[in-house]
Amino acid sequence: MARLLLLFVSLLLGVEARADATRLRFTGPVGLTEAGKVVVAWVRAARFHGLDLAPDPAVEAWLANPSGQTPSDVVERTLEAQLARLIAELPARPRTVPVLRSPDTRFYPTPDIQWRGVPAPTASPDALAAALQSATDGNLEAQLSALVPPHLQYRRLVEAGVAYDAMCKAGGFPAVARPVVKRPKPGRAKFTTPKDDYARALRARLSAEGYLARDPDGAEVAEPWDEAAQAAFSRWLTSRQLPQPGGLLMDDLHAALDVSCEQLVATLALNAKRWRFSAWRGEPTFVEVNIAAQELRYVRDAALVMTQRTIVGANKWYFDTDLKRRLNVHATPVLTDHIARIIVNPIWAVPPRIAQNEIDKEVAKDPTYLEKKRIQLVTSARGRTSIQSPGADNALGVIKILFPNDEDVYLHDTPKKGAFKLAVRALSHGCVRVQNALDFGLQLLVDDAAKAGRPFDAEALRSRAGRGGSIIFDLATEVPVFLEYYTASVDDAGLVRFHPDVYAYDVDPAAGRR
Repeated sequence: MARLLLLFVSLLLGVEARADATRLRFTGPVGLTEAGKVVVAWVRAARFHGLDLAPDPAVEAWLANPSGQTPSDVVERTLEAQLARLIAELPARPRTVPVLRSPDTRFYPTPDIQWRGVPAPTASPDALAAALQSATDGNLEAQLSALVPPHLQYRRLVEAGVAYDAMCKAGGFPAVARPVVKRPKPGRAKFTTPKDDYARALRARLSAEGYLARDPDGAEVAEPWDEAAQAAFSRWLTSRQLPQPGGLLMDDLHAALDVSCEQLVATLALNAKRWRFSAWRGEPTFVEVNIAAQELRYVRDAALVMTQRTIVGANKWYFDTDLKRRLNVHATPVLTDHIARIIVNPIWAVPPRIAQNEIDKEVAKDPTYLEKKRIQLVTSARGRTSIQSPGADNALGVIKILFPNDEDVYLHDTPKKGAFKLAVRALSHGCVRVQNALDFGLQLLVDDAAKAGRPFDAEALRSRAGRGGSIIFDLATEVPVFLEYYTASVDDAGLVRFHPDVYAYDVDPAAGRR
């Protein structure tokens, strides 16, 4: 009997011990356990990861007063529920569709359609059990860190969000009043060397964002717009994709200055979230076009080979009365594919929309227009097509880089190089024009030949560019290409860059192109 009683007590104590272990997974007699601290820290940082997960008031009240009215078992359950959300929502969810379209129409939507109105994923019982075991074993921080998207840009954006949030908590950015100008020309007033109070205000603004060392409290700077301030201002303009002082307009400058610290934090978080849904799956070799930045990056074997400026689809809008929403006529779509073919000296088959809206109007003004542009009208079973012959003046320039897609979007050269000097380059009909496109295309061909173990004479081909007929190359190894839309990024030098929201995707979820 005594032995049975002892066994019963042992079992009872074991059950109580297991219950205590469960109850004390996140909370202890005087506050949080190490696992509890990990969950709370990740929840407080969740907004920088683009997650809609905020600290729970009951947990925060308990942290302020563990012996208060909030029971510790409530805190335990809440933290477990928050942990379940973290392990479900932190991982990457790569886009699988080749072209991002609205599900009910053919218009190109904001990339945020991938999660807006879509239920968040939930943790499986096995995944939650594994996370709870990690909490017990002291490995929870490592497990959560391993869940986040692997993209370098993702981590940089999260870190930038934390840094900018600290600036907000330190007081944010001081206002910079626009100086009064006599007889200003609306919208055309140019930036001139700032003086006196305006120079000091700009200096304080640059200091608040970390571009310039703060002046000692109460110190009067003899020359507020010194070389250090000018260099800091130039770097700040680069971070906002604005022209340098010689071509800067006051309207553009103050539009950027008026963006609050809190808005920048939100932009960083939004773009971290967009990386969570990027189609990139860790491919070591790829081409990425950031539509908002109007920039191309070619990465080979995880090392950056080159960066080129681009010109993307123009931001021209109209209101569709049937859909009751704004649509962009020329937006470049968010898509992913594989570069498969490169054509040196391409012809240009003029899209019917361009032929009707632009070329026909030019012909009406100048009957010799087609001859001057070397455009021939070709009739086939599919109707009339305007074909421009190869040459340096071809609208596609001397090289065209193709990846098969139903949108007829590709990368190409252009004879009009001057537009690459502009800070904002949303000017095309939807395709992506690439600065130094011949250099880029030849590099792809050289790398493809090297991978296949065969020689390739890039300079011989360069000498034929713009002369003679089309030369077609099919790549032995296709290169993944990603056209994405990020309005914030962090470069290799650590500069946090905010790009123009050329299609208003950050503010208008219904924006798009048909």
